[in-house]
Amino acid sequence: MNKELYDLLVCDSDCTKNLKEFLSKHKRDSDLKVVLNIRQGMGESKVFSYVDRFAWDNEDLAQELRKIFLKAGALDYRININYSHQKKRQVSKLLVNLTSNQKEKLNEFSDKVFHAQNMAELEKIVNDAIKSGVRLNYSLSQDSFSGNEYTFTDYVMKKISELEKNPKVASNIICQLVSKGAVFGNTVDANTLTSEFKEHKTNLKKAYRDYISNSHKFIEIAKSATNSELKDARVDNSVFYLEYSKDSKIDIIKITDGARDLGLTDGDVKCGRNIVKIGNSEVEIKIEDGIRNYTDLTEGSDVILTFYTSLGELEVRLYPDEKNKNWIKVEVSEEGLLLLDKIESYNEAIEDCNEGIENYEEIGQNCLLGGLSVIEAIDRGVFARSGGLMRPELISESNKQKGSWVKREELRRVSDSREKIANLP
Repeated sequence: MNKELYDLLVCDSDCTKNLKEFLSKHKRDSDLKVVLNIRQGMGESKVFSYVDRFAWDNEDLAQELRKIFLKAGALDYRININYSHQKKRQVSKLLVNLTSNQKEKLNEFSDKVFHAQNMAELEKIVNDAIKSGVRLNYSLSQDSFSGNEYTFTDYVMKKISELEKNPKVASNIICQLVSKGAVFGNTVDANTLTSEFKEHKTNLKKAYRDYISNSHKFIEIAKSATNSELKDARVDNSVFYLEYSKDSKIDIIKITDGARDLGLTDGDVKCGRNIVKIGNSEVEIKIEDGIRNYTDLTEGSDVILTFYTSLGELEVRLYPDEKNKNWIKVEVSEEGLLLLDKIESYNEAIEDCNEGIENYEEIGQNCLLGGLSVIEAIDRGVFARSGGLMRPELISESNKQKGSWVKREELRRVSDSREKIANLP
């Protein structure tokens, strides 16, 4: 059915007539909706991407075909996630550009897939790759919408077609990929095993329903974690990307705990990443052993991390160093210095009274800035960018002027407690 559809989609006077006949012929077939909603690249609709090509020569035809497909039940994922043509060209740099460790892991597992000798070995490789957080839908072209180069998922599917048949294990591999959000683009269709393994289609539907269910739950968590609008959400194995409107304040712990509870960051995740965009600022947060590590910001970003303490809120400003691209600047305001002094005095009093560690005021528990404790990062004034919290943190966009923030040499050492992020215009 998929082949029949694309064979008739040619830019001529009979195109709309042929399309309507095709849709009428298959309207009672449950597979029609599947064919109309195949996704490619990093999730863009295949059929609408195809129609967009007609717009160069015949915009009216493209618009007519779009209406016909929408009426027939095709989903334009760009519209659903509020993405325009212009937005496509502004895809997250942190999402597209992998760190050296992430690329190394992706290449390592892709190479293992290439050398797999049998289906059982391939299944183990895929399971290990998923647990490690490997991006399933990442293309080395770094063009997340073109789908012109093979992804990890494509390599796995190609290998399945080359190895000696074992339909049950092959089905397990495909369903595991689907449950983690894999997109099947350039190679064998995920549904090809149906005739060889009778339970495949049922298992595939369950895997897809599980993925959709978890995705919807995660999106609801991401929405509930802000005082403003969630504009876009993407999940690829253990990687998530969330885009919020300008001036949003975001409860990070609610998001990271939610991802963990849904199994999105389950396992020994060495190359997973979490990217939050607020306005024009993007922040990368890596989670390992329950510790949130703020590792990178895109150029032009300017955010505020707010740590909540019993004595007040401590705002810590993060932004890339303009002179040294390897550093992220860490600053606090004059009011923040006063709060740090109060916390230090409070902790000294606690120590003098021998009241115990449970009464000690700590800032940034389970939180690191570039691998440093929050207080150590404040002391240094910078950190090197990467390529179950008592008091959760929030991210928001900063609107402070640079002159009102204090550099590291004016700071005093203290401990830490709970954060929040915000973005600076």
